[in-house]
Amino acid sequence: MAGAPRTEGERTLVRIEGRTYELRPDRELRVRLRGARHTLEVRRGGVRCSRSVAASEETTTLATIRRFADVTSPTLGRIAGAPCRIVAGKIGITYRQNEKIWFASRDGSSRVRLAAAGSDGPEPVLSPDGRWVAFVRVRPHAVDVSLVATAGGPPSLLRRLPAASVSDLVWAPDSRLLAASTDDGLYFLHPDAPSSGFRIATVATGPTFSPDGSWIAYATHRGTGDDIYASPISGGETRRVTRHRHGSVPRWGRKGLVFSQGRDLWRVDIPGTRPRQFTRTGAWIFPLAWSADGTRLLAASVNFRYERLWTIDGATGEVHQLKNWALGLWGQGLSYDGQTILAATGCAGPSIPRGEPRGTIETIPFHGGKPRVILKGPCSASWNG
Repeated sequence: MAGAPRTEGERTLVRIEGRTYELRPDRELRVRLRGARHTLEVRRGGVRCSRSVAASEETTTLATIRRFADVTSPTLGRIAGAPCRIVAGKIGITYRQNEKIWFASRDGSSRVRLAAAGSDGPEPVLSPDGRWVAFVRVRPHAVDVSLVATAGGPPSLLRRLPAASVSDLVWAPDSRLLAASTDDGLYFLHPDAPSSGFRIATVATGPTFSPDGSWIAYATHRGTGDDIYASPISGGETRRVTRHRHGSVPRWGRKGLVFSQGRDLWRVDIPGTRPRQFTRTGAWIFPLAWSADGTRLLAASVNFRYERLWTIDGATGEVHQLKNWALGLWGQGLSYDGQTILAATGCAGPSIPRGEPRGTIETIPFHGGKPRVILKGPCSASWNG
């Protein structure tokens, strides 16, 4: 695999296998590799970074090329950036089943056991670059947040948090930070600096990073409702996005920060500007996940154990009902290109004898079509495909 990049002004052009790609300052280049050893090289001005990546026929290796800016935090200090950085991970799906953490190919095949884990806490989450799976182990009066490499090896403790539970684990888009929402507050954890980390809010749920990784938004519950706040990662003034306890479930994408307010979704472009209504369904919907380019959004409505799924045009807010009310239907996420929805089914209703599969994980075309079951047993999964 040959790489002969060239730079024009502020652009970085990467040439791979006869094709030229442009690496924008706020974007990344994802390259899927199989079946050989490849050399990736990126040049910008007089600076060069390169990496040799070994791939195999059995699994898809994900090479992520991204420009990194410096990040400075009050507790972690300066996290150095670089003109570019090449990391090698895997494209796939992770989930918990029978108190173990598993990793499989994007279609659910070729699964491997990564680590042992309990049955409590949020589901494991796969880093966007495909290198790590973050998961929790509940202990008396504390929670361990641990990492295990998708390439295998023993898990490592990232941070022991003084909390009784963790409700959310969310990766930053560049995989350099992990947000953990606990009943003790919202924490930032740094995978490259185990045991480090700091609390940025005392009451916060549903953390979501901006696409460039410079901000994080979350909902704070006070009194009878929630409001949305946004904080810069490098420190500074926290901005209030909503008032009067009328905002919840924020999700940040390239078309802005969307959240649930009343029966519909609202959107704000920059924290501190005035939100405007994004959808008009009257269906009590909330956002689930954006595609990487911000053109597509997955949303849901919930009524006790029933859920229905909606697909939304990221530019116009036009809404289409994908699936009507179904028992035990849970939207899980959206593929990187926005073409495919990940969902769980059969995860509600009467109890099932121990040892038998409970639910299924399936994929659904964004514009509708026949679902495809890829896993039997788990009720939640995380992917980066």
